[in-house]
Amino acid sequence: MKGKPLVLDLISGKGALPLRLGATRQELVAEMAALGHQPSSELDHNAILQAALVATLGEEGAKEFLPDEPPDRSNTLYFVENAIEITFGADETANFIGVSQHPQISLCLDGANLMQRPARKVFDLLAAREKIAPPYTSTEVLFQSQIITLWNANPQYDIQDPNVPVWAQIGLGNAEYLSAIKSAQ
Repeated sequence: MKGKPLVLDLISGKGALPLRLGATRQELVAEMAALGHQPSSELDHNAILQAALVATLGEEGAKEFLPDEPPDRSNTLYFVENAIEITFGADETANFIGVSQHPQISLCLDGANLMQRPARKVFDLLAAREKIAPPYTSTEVLFQSQIITLWNANPQYDIQDPNVPVWAQIGLGNAEYLSAIKSAQ
């Protein structure tokens, strides 16, 4: 593993500091580079489609379906072996930061490392901050006023104790992200 261990502070409406919602791709890449981390990948749906077409139809056959101009940039950037996911909105600034289990990452809220706490305790901590808390479910939870998401509580993700369910990803979004979630429902 390259780079320094990361301690990110979860602050609703701001980001997983030092990673900030509203920051540009360039700013986030520079911030992570200063911490010793380069992007591990960018999800480029156009490149995936292109590879599938070439594999299926061959180079010549795929040309008929591929655009003449290069595709737009990816809207998702990953760091630390894909454990940090950052998506960018229409204005090309970060609208979601998701953090997954990784031995090099701590995601803290009020001094508690959420990545090392059982899923139910993380849920309870965040639910206490909501006026109307959503019901607990182990698949996915959205805390609307904080725009914080919890995804897939399962013991398989616990690095320290494979018998304790922890969240596969804890995410933080902005108003644009919340709007996109609501329109998808």
